[in-house]
Amino acid sequence: PTVIDAAGNTWTSDADMAPGGKAIHLSELQAADYMAALETNVAVGNISQMFATERSTTFALGNIDYRIPVTQGQYLIHFHHLEVWQSVVGARVFNIKLQNDVVVRRLDVMEEAGFMQPLVKTVAFDVADG
Repeated sequence: PTVIDAAGNTWTSDADMAPGGKAIHLSELQAADYMAALETNVAVGNISQMFATERSTTFALGNIDYRIPVTQGQYLIHFHHLEVWQSVVGARVFNIKLQNDVVVRRLDVMEEAGFMQPLVKTVAFDVADG
């Protein structure tokens, strides 16, 4: 979905998602009471509507990749996360790579933020071959 936040910023989901993994709207996976809790959290401003979908993959599907065209330069990148499925620390642990460099290692959103608690990881990154 496309979401405009209170500051007027526009967020568009997965415009540059490469093959591998799957974008799933949580209503496809979750029980009605879970969706009601999510919608309540969005309505009262606890979490953003941009968290109403998740990215999921399996070993068979491969990694989730984004190929976002950018020009050469320095970037400050904010990765927004919300664990909406796993409720146990260690159940979902992953790395974040930029141009094949691991910039966030062994991220466990449950451990750092908790269930349905937003987490932002910020990385400064130089693109030399944009």
